[in-house]
Amino acid sequence: MLPAFCLPGRPCVRDNAAVDVCKGVHLVANSDAGSMATTLDVWGKLFFSCTLSVWSLSWSAAESLYRGATPPMRQTLRLLVTGLFFALTCQIVTSSYILLFGIIHPSHPLVSAAGFLGGQTIMAFALVRHRLLDSSIYISRYVVYRSFTLL
Repeated sequence: MLPAFCLPGRPCVRDNAAVDVCKGVHLVANSDAGSMATTLDVWGKLFFSCTLSVWSLSWSAAESLYRGATPPMRQTLRLLVTGLFFALTCQIVTSSYILLFGIIHPSHPLVSAAGFLGGQTIMAFALVRHRLLDSSIYISRYVVYRSFTLL
């Protein structure tokens, strides 16, 4: 049996009781497992369903960007897209687990943070190695004249 735990401004919880942490998320003390897990209600499931679909669409857009690039451009985009895939994959796996089992395990924020940190590191390396931020902008006179005409 777990001892009672209290959240600031919330009632104390014993055994398998639940406390509302925010809309859609409840904190549950599980006496069998000896740990705390967070369960979801309808709003929590809706939130994670929407985020899962956004991350999946982003993953699909990055894949189509890579497949549509010319072979020399693929070499420069390879690490950038790999870092993005790594970050999004960790988020997709975590959200899928949450939706499948209906709980947020205490290790999920660590997995999400590690995935984002690893993905951002790979993307930063790609930006520095291939100088993807060094770009020249050319604006023709025609574009400038048309802009002034529209104003």
